[in-house]
Amino acid sequence: AYPDTDLSDNAQYWIGECLYSQQKYTEALAAWDELFRRYPGSDKLPDARYKKGAALERLGRRSQALIEYRAVANRYPNSEAGRKAREKITPQQ
Repeated sequence: AYPDTDLSDNAQYWIGECLYSQQKYTEALAAWDELFRRYPGSDKLPDARYKKGAALERLGRRSQALIEYRAVANRYPNSEAGRKAREKITPQQ
């Protein structure tokens, strides 16, 4: 209802999170893609990209998930999402 407020990007991120928690992975991907498109400067991008990778994995699309994880690790290396993405790229033995 309010797409241009200071919290609109957060709301879009949490729409994706809610869908993910309901195991609606395809819909979650669409919600996060909308976040990337409409709010390219959002502080939620690292977490959304990481969660996009997780949703892709749940859908059995591991190679696409790795692309997302690598993007997070490279673009946001000092973030929590970057750390978690690196773990997904090179899991501990």
